[in-house]
Amino acid sequence: MVVGGGGGFAGDDWVGRELRVGDDLIVRVIVTIPCCVIAVLAHGGLPGFRDVLRVLARLRRVVALPAVGSRPCAGIYARVLRPGRFRPGDPVRAV
Repeated sequence: MVVGGGGGFAGDDWVGRELRVGDDLIVRVIVTIPCCVIAVLAHGGLPGFRDVLRVLARLRRVVALPAVGSRPCAGIYARVLRPGRFRPGDPVRAV
């Protein structure tokens, strides 16, 4: 459940659904992922972005886990139901 501005995040509609990625991989989307401070740190050659959690808190607060309540979220966790290879650009379709 999105409790902030939300809108336009495909993962919101995927929770609880099965997705086919590419030709073979099938996953069931479990939950959206609450963000942590790692999101603001520099990674490899990319600089850190200190405002990322503030932006997510404003645009993307999701009740992901009852024990922790509303948190800024980005991304999803999924369980693999049928393994398979996929490549960038492969289609993602609801099963």
